[in-house]
Parts: sequence; C-alpha cells; structure tokens
Amino acid sequence: MNTALYDIYSGLTARLDALDVIANNLANANTSGFKQEGVFYHMLEANLSQNQKLPAAPRRMTQANTYTDFKNGDIITTGRPLDFALQGDGFFVVQGRGGETYYTRDGSFQADEKGNLITSQGDSVVGDTGPISLPRGTVSVGDEGAIMVDDVRSSTLKIVEFSDPKALTKVGDNYFQAAAGVTPAAATGTTVSQGFLEKSNVGAIQSMVDMMQAMRQAESLQRSLYLILNDVDGKVIREVARV
Repeated sequence: MNTALYDIYSGLTARLDALDVIANNLANANTSGFKQEGVFYHMLEANLSQNQKLPAAPRRMTQANTYTDFKNGDIITTGRPLDFALQGDGFFVVQGRGGETYYTRDGSFQADEKGNLITSQGDSVVGDTGPISLPRGTVSVGDEGAIMVDDVRSSTLKIVEFSDPKALTKVGDNYFQAAAGVTPAAATGTTVSQGFLEKSNVGAIQSMVDMMQAMRQAESLQRSLYLILNDVDGKVIREVARV
C-alpha cells in the first residue's frame, strides 16, 4: 500500500468526522441546556504487521475524538412557571418510559393531563420521592428545587452532580447516562431559577470558524489524494504499456 495514500485518507476521514460534530453543535445552538462537543485529533499507533496486505511495520493514523464541554450556557427569561434553569454543576434527573435513568440540563418541562411533570420528550421528571406529580394550582419553586403548589409543599426536584463529568455519555434527546457503577451525589452549590432556561453553550461564531477550517483542511487532503491516485494510475498505465 502507498503509505502516503493511507496517511492522507486517515487524515481526511478525521476531518469529515469533525465536520459532523461541528454541524451537530450548530444544529443544537438553540436547544435549551445543550452541551457542545469539542473535537481533537490524535495519533494512534496501529500495528498492522498481521495484515498481509500492508507493510510489516507500525503505522500511525489520525483519528478525531470528541469530548463534551460542560460549561454553563447563558440564562434567559421565559416567564413560564415550568421552565427551570440550573446555575451550577447539577443535572435534573429523568426517568425514561422503560425505567431508564437519564440526566439533563434542559429544564423546559410541562405537566401532562394527569399533572405529571414531564420533559419535552414525554419522560418523567424525578423528585425526591420519585416521578413528580403536581396537583392543580399555582406552582412556585425555590432556589433549592422545593416545589410549592398554592403555597403547599408538593415535591422537590432531584438535582445531582458528578465528581467526574467524563462518566456521562450523550444518549440523544439532550440526555446523558452515567457509566456503569457510577452513582451521582446530591448537588451542592447548584440553584434553580423558575421562569428561566439555560441556553446551549454552543458558540455559533467559533463553530463556524472551526467548520471553515476543517473544510479547508479536508479540501486540501482531498486534492492531495486526487494527485496521488492520478500518479498511481499513471504508473500502472506505463507498466501495462511496457508489457
């Protein structure tokens, strides 16, 4: 195998992966509580000596890896009584329809026809004693998440935090799941603001700059790939002509 061809191809695929990540960030720039993903490139030692089609020597290939940026987004006023913004490192706890436990920063909640407090995806918001159900009345929520309905204590939002956010994995629907064996602790230093939402922490301008840079790099690698392939084709044609 042409080693230059292999290196250029791996670099190109890494840039294409980065473009997918950046595009997803931009698509969620207006999603409440969304946490953007960052991209970094790294080199992996790949021992390909067992592959008979490749040189029996270690090769280095570029790959794109991602990480989640848990920096808080800006807080905006909505005035809706069931919109909640977290200020601090905590997460709301959500119970999926199959009993799964999720964590989210998106506090755009609503009450269904039975008074159950649910997310925009229809999953249950969890309180100190389980899924929250609200009686009819005027809802107010204190800084620590205590829910009052007509000045009567109803429930308390369960808010947790993780000592290492790397234990969280995105699972879609603006949710996270914790790694196996990881148990969160009750959040300390996190406050709840009623009638507010946390914006996405995506920096749209910086993301556009990153996208243009990745596109230029991908285009450059694509041109290099084209030139090498043309050179290889030319050598093959010349060899065939000699036969």
